[in-house]
Amino acid sequence: LLAATVSDTLSLSKTIYILAAALLLGLLISRAYIYTHQEEGYTPSFTVTLIMLPAIISIILLMIGDNIARAFSLAGAFSLIRFRSAPGDPKDIAYVFFTLAVGLACGLSHVGYAVLFAVLLCGVMILLHKIKYAAPKNINMLLKVTIPENLNYQNLFDDILSNYTDSWHL
Repeated sequence: LLAATVSDTLSLSKTIYILAAALLLGLLISRAYIYTHQEEGYTPSFTVTLIMLPAIISIILLMIGDNIARAFSLAGAFSLIRFRSAPGDPKDIAYVFFTLAVGLACGLSHVGYAVLFAVLLCGVMILLHKIKYAAPKNINMLLKVTIPENLNYQNLFDDILSNYTDSWHL
């Protein structure tokens, strides 16, 4: 069974090594994500996805190997996949691409580079979070007030907004 599915250059021990490295690096990335998103919150399922993505990409690359026909059939299969979720925070997208890159490096048997990139980029993400890079000094909020159509609301809220806010505009 193994001889039929694993090419000559890929051994079972090498496959386990690559998958273990991809899962551990995914866990490292997921922990960095949790740390940098403590304040605004995060979805637990997304953190699990960050662990699994490098392993999934590694498995795909291990199965493709250097077979061009498999690569084209896989590209066709992936073109059928449509992401239905709304795009989230751009930082979340960066983490997804980050895990994909680590999975690609592991799948191509460049585990050393994957470790280097994962540690370096997790460090950068944590450093940017710690120094609050590009964080606004003021937090702007939106207040939505629903009023009846027949109410004259000109200057109705000016006193209240002046008392309870630092600044405001309609």
